[in-house]
Amino acid sequence: MSAPLLATVLVIAKAPVPGRVKTRLTPPYTPREAA
Repeated sequence: MSAPLLATVLVIAKAPVPGRVKTRLTPPYTPREAA
């Protein structure tokens, strides 16, 4: 038998600051709504 495989998951995210993230959603949303 072989050893079980190990997996690692890394998540990197930004704080939802209006006007700095998800800019592709504006318009139709305001920067605050998109954040």
